[in-house]
Amino acid sequence: IVGVLALLVWLGSPRGAVAVQNGLLRAGVVNHAGEPPCLLRRYQAPDNPALTILEFDVNGVPRSMWEDKQADIETALNIYIAQYRGGADNRRLLLYTVPADGGLATCLPWNDDYLSNQVFELVMGVGLAGPVIVNLADISHMLIGGATGSGKSVLLRCLLYQAAEKGAAICVADFKGGVDYSAPFWQVHCTLILDEDALLEHLSNMVDTINIRKQILLQAKCRNIDEYNENSVGHLQRIIFACDEVAELLDKTGLGKEGKERIDKIIGYLSPIARQGRAFGIHLILATQRPDANVIPGQIKNNVMGRACGAADNVLSQIILDNTDAADLIPKETHGRFLLHDGTVFQGFWFSM
Repeated sequence: IVGVLALLVWLGSPRGAVAVQNGLLRAGVVNHAGEPPCLLRRYQAPDNPALTILEFDVNGVPRSMWEDKQADIETALNIYIAQYRGGADNRRLLLYTVPADGGLATCLPWNDDYLSNQVFELVMGVGLAGPVIVNLADISHMLIGGATGSGKSVLLRCLLYQAAEKGAAICVADFKGGVDYSAPFWQVHCTLILDEDALLEHLSNMVDTINIRKQILLQAKCRNIDEYNENSVGHLQRIIFACDEVAELLDKTGLGKEGKERIDKIIGYLSPIARQGRAFGIHLILATQRPDANVIPGQIKNNVMGRACGAADNVLSQIILDNTDAADLIPKETHGRFLLHDGTVFQGFWFSM
């Protein structure tokens, strides 16, 4: 009887189920009784043929253990895990995987074929599951972090290039003289701000623009810029303000009274843009390499939902993502590798313009 039951279980198990369970045992993914999860099904993801879904009965193993031991699971099963999803009930867990030889590229040159045809989607790079996209109509603002050499400035320019190609007005505050934006493209499509007086004037105008657009949308009975542009005879252009080192811009260290008051004015303009800009098509894309939690004020950071962090220490990862995962998951020697706020690891594009 035992033999017959074992045969029935074996016949009903998916290919390689025993090897998978043994791999999980080696990785230490077990319940209190020392039992591993059970592989129920293995099948191709219907919306992405590059992904294979492994469906498990978790057998009492919490999801937190899967996530904590992800590197060990990937090694034991010779796969990369792109995503976790819950199954039909609390006992099921779906692992979206690719083979170990199908990992992330180490260099990913940009070309315009990557441009999204959706209204305001920007492609940040490519993850295990395919292109990683942020839609500013939903996310509205981005904060990018990374140590020197991590590729954050390249990612920033790539996002701004795509936004310009989609018709947005681009403004960049760069107190390094604008050397990163000297190519002819930026001279045509970008407003460069090189000193604090010009910055204060520009941010003041952006706040005025928010108030003007409030009245325009109110009169048109539209909830946001997309609804207005779809249903009205007029067209409102999206506006993006970017800064490659926002911590330097907002740092009050060593400043006198007048200098600190100027920083407070800048913060006073950035805060309402962060709070209200989404509906009116005004966005912030800010980057920093400074591991200083006190430099980016909460009234700005708390309204920036889009986050990406490259190679960083624990402090900078905590500032950008509110956890230390970037320090743990992004190797220090990599260039252009980032962790998104939703846990997606991706390779950013090599963008040379």
